[in-house]
Amino acid sequence: MLYVSRIIGRRRYGIIDTDDDVETFVNYEELSECVLDMHIPIKGVSTQFIVSHGVQKEVIQTVRVAQDQRSTTANQAKANMLRGYDIKTLNHAIVGIGITNSEIARSMPLRLSNYGVALGDYAFSNMDFHNDGRYVFVLDDKLDFNNKSLKDWMNYGIVLDTRDITSKRLFNVICREATKFRRLIELTVNPRIIDTPQRMDCYIVYYIIGGSPNSQSEVISLPKLVSNVARANEFAAKTFRSEFKALCRANIVFQDTGRWMQTCKNFALWLDKRENRRLLSTIDDFYVLLHSGYGQVFQTLIEGTLCNSSVINRFNRYLTYFEPTEELKQAFIQLCKNTTDSLLPFAYSNGWLK
Repeated sequence: MLYVSRIIGRRRYGIIDTDDDVETFVNYEELSECVLDMHIPIKGVSTQFIVSHGVQKEVIQTVRVAQDQRSTTANQAKANMLRGYDIKTLNHAIVGIGITNSEIARSMPLRLSNYGVALGDYAFSNMDFHNDGRYVFVLDDKLDFNNKSLKDWMNYGIVLDTRDITSKRLFNVICREATKFRRLIELTVNPRIIDTPQRMDCYIVYYIIGGSPNSQSEVISLPKLVSNVARANEFAAKTFRSEFKALCRANIVFQDTGRWMQTCKNFALWLDKRENRRLLSTIDDFYVLLHSGYGQVFQTLIEGTLCNSSVINRFNRYLTYFEPTEELKQAFIQLCKNTTDSLLPFAYSNGWLK
């Protein structure tokens, strides 16, 4: 018998033959050829018939992780019968989690380390998108996992209880997941992560600085979002300081990036006025400087250089929503100087200035 042993990437799967227990890795096209063209049954792969352009044809409907019945443990059987969860494992790692009884599964959290020592990649792919409930999974230091393990978990009605995590590496994995939320309320009003107030502040910091562009359109007032504003400001500076400093020390080179460079042109025209350039050395209020024409520096760098746009956006958000340290205020001033020194010669060479 052949069965899907695990999912290792987008449209990539492990297939095990129970005759020799050898695992083979295939892509979707190879899997489709085996099932549809060669008519080889593979446990975990379901098909359906559809009508396309007036012709009926068989296509793959779902690919789910399966398991050899002989290797199923008593713990897995109990989880299925008593907890409403169908857990698949391979070499002591959890490689597939499905729901067999949503009503029961919703009623009690499931500690995943009771079923394996690691969480495999795409482990939640056996669940249906937008499952009808909130399924609480408890994570702790006994279970190794990474961001690929948690792939798409937000689409399956899952809540992660991370209070028992003390590992800094695993904590950072959850922090990176916090940047993927679509809306801030998923960390505040209707939280999809359960943790201590101090750690929830950290996740909110990650979301604000590194989250989706939608986070900029949300009304963000730090005192209303976190339990301790000073601690949130300190965590933000400590976490992102090194990449912000590296950006501000970088050798900035403007070039024709093929992008629409209107902001570069506008900023160059603004800088062409001597009194505007003097602001860097004469202005006392950092925030007046930030909200002056120098506020264009971020989009200018994105349009006209090969600097890391993600870091540029994170620095912009940090300065916008947090109380920056004196060191990072000075770093921004240095970034403005470096940008000015590089942009003006580029603008003259391109005929923007005369």
